[in-house]
Amino acid sequence: MSSVPTPQYPLHRTWATASTPTSNTSLQLQEQGTGSTVQSPSSLDTVAISRVPSNETTRLVTAFTDRIKPTLGVQYNLAWTYGDYLNHVPARLGVNEALDSATDTFLAAVATLSDPLGAKSSPVLFEKYGRTLTSLRKCLDDPVKATSPETLCAILFLWNCQFIWQRNGPITTHADGVAQILRLRGSVEKCQDPFELNLLLSLRAVVLFDSLFNGRIAFDDQEWIAMFDSRLYELSPEGQAVQCLTRVPSLMRRIKAALTGDLLHQATLADLEKEAHALRADLEPALSRLRQRWQKNSSATDIAAKGLPHLAGLGHCHFLRTYSLGLAIAIFINEARLALCLDAAEILQESHEFALEITHLARIASQYRPLGASAVSICLLAAEVGAADVETKSAARSVRVEYASDFQGFQDVEVCQDLQLICGREWSRVLTRETM
Repeated sequence: MSSVPTPQYPLHRTWATASTPTSNTSLQLQEQGTGSTVQSPSSLDTVAISRVPSNETTRLVTAFTDRIKPTLGVQYNLAWTYGDYLNHVPARLGVNEALDSATDTFLAAVATLSDPLGAKSSPVLFEKYGRTLTSLRKCLDDPVKATSPETLCAILFLWNCQFIWQRNGPITTHADGVAQILRLRGSVEKCQDPFELNLLLSLRAVVLFDSLFNGRIAFDDQEWIAMFDSRLYELSPEGQAVQCLTRVPSLMRRIKAALTGDLLHQATLADLEKEAHALRADLEPALSRLRQRWQKNSSATDIAAKGLPHLAGLGHCHFLRTYSLGLAIAIFINEARLALCLDAAEILQESHEFALEITHLARIASQYRPLGASAVSICLLAAEVGAADVETKSAARSVRVEYASDFQGFQDVEVCQDLQLICGREWSRVLTRETM
């Protein structure tokens, strides 16, 4: 299977932008009715660029900076979609051949999103991709370069390229290897380089979502907690929601083991059921904040951005997709609860209502396609899971296929509908047999 874009709700931040390289000021937006301010970093970690590129590195820096500049709309802005680590990339170009080549390939792939004839450029893309693989192999053979953040970034760029032109589902087989890299890297707190820190956080987000479906990726709760530095989430409701999500994969595995293993005890199941219900309760404060924030900012014109009209759409998109994320996480938690509950009408109804809401939000978010709303796809997958009837499930799938049509290879989406959570409502049948 091919890869997924990093699920770029900016999980490690509220939404942020970077000022132009020549500015020492930061950009701020007032969240309507909250009294809180969303602030951007004060500058890009980049190098000075000339108006007339004098060499290949300068050309790359210029081209890449154009794709992350704050004035570029959220529909095509790479930094808004893929993460803060991109703001550091221009300063890293020219020192690692794999990153340089991967950046060129990534930019070429992204260009096809706004080019109706992009499919015809596939031979050029694959040629660039092949050259990047060759450069990457050379770097991986170098003990120093193999462990550098630049080489890791090159890998992530190739990952993103595969999603753009070969999309066929929401998860990737490559996540297994990335999970091993993350395990070796250890706690986020060990990273002193902001580029590497944000890069690893983006990778962790991908692996976290993948682990809900991929049984080969297994971390215990403490390992997930160590990966997501809690200090990064203290003031962010979406960050708090992600912290709850980090507890879901391990919980699902333990529920599945209890339902299928030789040591099936009612006491164990009761403890797991209690834990699942507690996790849903833990999510509620963050979900409520996300809901309130969206309701207060559900119109882009409600977001104060004096003199910066392009940021109103960005804020609107962020509040929409982070609320969608919260709803999706609630559905995933509910699936763990449903695996253990024989009488679960209220849980089923809640998930169904959330599925309807996600589908509605996805239609609103369509204005931010292709990139700005691409992460809503994982929420639509949750909506399919949480829907209680065929009509709602089909509606969510239809919107997800529509989203996928922005990318090459979207025809394969329908082929990959056999994805299943590690443990969900279907496992309650095992519980039913055991209690008969």
